[in-house]
Amino acid sequence: MPDLTLWTNRRLGQLKRDMELLFDSLRRDMGMPASGGAAPRFSTEETDQALVVVAEVTGYGHQDLNICLEEDVLTLRGERREEVENGEAGTITRTRSFSQALRLPCPVDPDKVEAVFKDGVLRITLPKCPPRGPRNVCVKVD
Repeated sequence: MPDLTLWTNRRLGQLKRDMELLFDSLRRDMGMPASGGAAPRFSTEETDQALVVVAEVTGYGHQDLNICLEEDVLTLRGERREEVENGEAGTITRTRSFSQALRLPCPVDPDKVEAVFKDGVLRITLPKCPPRGPRNVCVKVD
């Protein structure tokens, strides 16, 4: 199959964001509230010492974000409430939220994870666990 194209996670993620924007646009055109916003854009970098995850979370504050690391899965959640004028109906409260889970490619040290939030960008540094080298095991004789 020479015409077969492999899709990377990045391309699938972009397709998902594009579809969410399309459906949000359709909802607004029909007078319905948007779905709550598209998931943030993620990028990952890997060095010899750490994994770095960068998320664009524009519109959210640091107090709106929750980062959870369980085993080899990093989950980022965000929730924000805002008051919106709705013409004759008055003010309504709208909630924007997202939840995104990333499976990590290697073990990381959960006690040394750092997250820095600046100008709508969240940078999470996950130091890798040191590799376990060979270990000699003593044999006891009974």
